[in-house]
Amino acid sequence: MHTDRRSKKFRKSKLILGFFYGFFLSLILYHFVIVDLEFTEETTHLMGIVISLFLSIGHAISQQVRCLGLLAMPTFCDKSGQRVLVTMVFAYVMAGPLNNIMRNGSEVIRVFTCSSALVYNLTKTRYELMFKPFQEALFNLKAETNEIKETINSINDVIDPIRQEFESDSDSIELHERNDYLDDLQMRPSKMYSAKSSERTKNMYKIPEPSEVEIKYRNKLRRKCKGIINRADEKCKAAFQNSYDSCTNSVHWSVNWALCWPMQVTFVCNLAPLFGGEDVCNSGKSVNSGFGKGYVYLTKSKDELKREFLHPEQYRNAYDMTRDMMMDFREKRRAAEFVFVCIRRLLAFSFLKILLDSQSYMHKYLTDIEHDNAYVTRYYRKIDARRKKIGKHTLLPLKKTEKSKMVDLRSYKLVNRECDHLVGIPKSNFRFCCKSLVKLVFEIIAASSLVLLDVVFYEALDVIKRHAKIDYFQTGHHNLYIKVKGTGMIANLLRSVVDRFNFKKNITVNLSNEITYTVCLPNPHKLDAYYLHKIYGTLMLVFFMTVFAGYSSRLKRLICAVFFRKREKRRVLYLYNETLRKRTAFFRYMKQKVAKLARENKLSEDLDIFLTLRLKFPSLFGWLVWFACGRRKCLICGEPETKAGKQYGCNTVGCVYIHCEQCWKDVGVCFACSDTYCTNYNYANLNEIKLYCLKY
Repeated sequence: MHTDRRSKKFRKSKLILGFFYGFFLSLILYHFVIVDLEFTEETTHLMGIVISLFLSIGHAISQQVRCLGLLAMPTFCDKSGQRVLVTMVFAYVMAGPLNNIMRNGSEVIRVFTCSSALVYNLTKTRYELMFKPFQEALFNLKAETNEIKETINSINDVIDPIRQEFESDSDSIELHERNDYLDDLQMRPSKMYSAKSSERTKNMYKIPEPSEVEIKYRNKLRRKCKGIINRADEKCKAAFQNSYDSCTNSVHWSVNWALCWPMQVTFVCNLAPLFGGEDVCNSGKSVNSGFGKGYVYLTKSKDELKREFLHPEQYRNAYDMTRDMMMDFREKRRAAEFVFVCIRRLLAFSFLKILLDSQSYMHKYLTDIEHDNAYVTRYYRKIDARRKKIGKHTLLPLKKTEKSKMVDLRSYKLVNRECDHLVGIPKSNFRFCCKSLVKLVFEIIAASSLVLLDVVFYEALDVIKRHAKIDYFQTGHHNLYIKVKGTGMIANLLRSVVDRFNFKKNITVNLSNEITYTVCLPNPHKLDAYYLHKIYGTLMLVFFMTVFAGYSSRLKRLICAVFFRKREKRRVLYLYNETLRKRTAFFRYMKQKVAKLARENKLSEDLDIFLTLRLKFPSLFGWLVWFACGRRKCLICGEPETKAGKQYGCNTVGCVYIHCEQCWKDVGVCFACSDTYCTNYNYANLNEIKLYCLKY
């Protein structure tokens, strides 16, 4: 009854403590993992509440969840936790220095665009002084646009009849030309003609060569001249014929032949010989040479005037260029920030590896009896004391070969199996060829390089901000007066244009790259000390976790032993029995091995030349005992002797072999010089014992 009350009392305590411990773990997860995921504020709070409820309730009602939560702390100090912390460091580097570099990079782009705007303003000032009056005069010409159009149309009215005279006899050319002009004015192709007719018209109105124009026009004049003479001849003959008909109708037939015959003299209508014969239609005398060149030049001038009037040049503003540059940089920055956020979220989820490793350790602890089972606990000593009390063989103190594999919880010294993560050679606890520490050094260098890059970038911008101030002062005047003389159409047109170019312009401007429309000096952002504390504080924590990682393994075993006591007792009993069995098999194997070597006279092969010189000539080479090559080793376990020389072993004269204290107590006889190995010795069991020892 008393036990039930006590269990209920502890159950309530476990419920309360487990709830608060789960809430404490949820706070750690919230501040170090969930916040770095950079979700929306509502999503972050919701995830924090869900994780808090899950961990708090789980630790309150479940023993395995409590064990898993406690295992998370020492596991966090293990290799998996160190890797998680290193990933968190690089997440902090991306959120801090890299993000600050991008921020200062945007400041560089802003300064560049602002400087471009400042240069634009300075150039604009000169432009307003030198060219703005001309621009205003040209813009004011819009009022005379109709007059200019009428002038251009008048040019067309002059040139089109000439083109009709030189190139065609039809009136359709003028209509098509005007339609083409209107189409060019509206910046679209004509829809009035089909593709076939357009191609024909294009070929028709292609500007010909000067010689072609002259030949074509001379032939045309010759044809017209001959046509005029022929029509005059025909009209003359028609007049004679009409006169003859009238005469015959008016006079009696008996006398009309005598009176009307002069009306049939039509040879007088041949006028060509009268005007000069065949040379009368020679157009070469009427058309001067070089006329074709003048016509082609006139046509090209008219087309060029129309094209320049209809198609003005396109240009790009300086503000458009800077705006496009800023927009391009912002898009790339948003893309980089999105990638960084995704990477930080993935790195934040690496914290789950600690929970998975904790669960894996607990599962192996409950299922694999040999997993992490090498601790000399209080119950282990209790079993050994019980055996010693009844006079049985004990295991404590441990042998030298066992001390490197077993962990004595009463000793704060880390054994070799606990220092494998630190030292490059597992047999030494004091050689700092540290694999994990060397990796940590390179990780510190990598993180520090990015931090240093950000600091150098900030300092460069800060120097520019403090020493790059420039003041600009511009002043000037521009006067122009133009007078056009004359009363003709061209003079009136020019006068209406150039009258607006009469101006007087004065300007005075003060500008600075420090105080303008926007400050053109960089405003760099310094990295927050918060990120430096996080980065180097986490790296320092990783360093201490690397050094003291061996104690985290002890703590994990202790946590599981507290929650699963019956399982811990089974593990300790198994470890004690296995250690006892291995020790017995090991000494049996070593005794038989030494006996076999002694019987085969192979022990002398273990003596090297330095040890042989020291033993045979102690007066000359006795100083070799100060070096490892001149010392003897225990015949059983191989431990080298001390500088004091032989301490344990047989007293047989001439026996040079030694034993350590523990091996001498266990063996009690020197197999190198004794004959006791000859009795009751079974050599057939040697290979079996060797395989048995190697199995463990």
